[in-house]
Amino acid sequence: MKFRSGMNKSRRCSRQAGFTLLEIILVLGIFGSVAAVILPNIGLTIGSRMSMALRELSGTLRATYDNAVLSGRINRLVLNLKTSEYWVEAAPPGFNGRPSAQSIDRSASEQRLEDSRARLLEELERAASEVRKAGGGNSERSYSVRSILVAQRGSLKEAKWTEIEDAILTRRRLPTGLLFWSVATEGMQRAASFTELRDGETAFIYFFPWGEAIRAQIQLASQLPEGGGLDERSPKNTLALDSLSGRSSILEGLQEAEFIRER
Repeated sequence: MKFRSGMNKSRRCSRQAGFTLLEIILVLGIFGSVAAVILPNIGLTIGSRMSMALRELSGTLRATYDNAVLSGRINRLVLNLKTSEYWVEAAPPGFNGRPSAQSIDRSASEQRLEDSRARLLEELERAASEVRKAGGGNSERSYSVRSILVAQRGSLKEAKWTEIEDAILTRRRLPTGLLFWSVATEGMQRAASFTELRDGETAFIYFFPWGEAIRAQIQLASQLPEGGGLDERSPKNTLALDSLSGRSSILEGLQEAEFIRER
């Protein structure tokens, strides 16, 4: 009896000290989730990350070119130089105007003009919401202000672009340690650079449904480990977009755009 009691006691202890199959599966699942996040960046050199970034960005440029043609709507690639994010937006249906060239040099007169335009839109919106009496103050009949300028106020507003989110065109971010150093498009007086754009400001590259894109060059560089500026010792490349085919060519180093140098 004593011998059997000792065996039962040892069995209970062994069961208490071990792990169930469910516990082991849960632990392995946690390890797998952590590894899926960490391992892709382990062992990848900065050169490998640069190659991956160039490949993904080139694919996005070409896919945006194709989507503009197939959808019949103007598309634009939006690049946030401060967060290293980029995504694609589509113009509203029926918007056929060619966007003006992006400029990072805004003069005081241009700023005053934009402020005046914003105040005019506020006044027109307020006038459209007012109800005026017809036939005097005692009349029960009323009507809304409907002058030509008020009725057409929508044409003064900026077009609302819609972000495209599908299996191919999706919001992306450059691999860790890389940044957009500058973006130059045809028509700009100088490139939009990482050091000059403020938080929230973005650069645009436009694609048109008739099979054309604005010529552009995107400079990609490595960032200093502490999150500072350009790492001069690491790889740097320039992606040049062909406006007629939507294809990109990779140039060594930070190449200045010829279509800006010619101005």
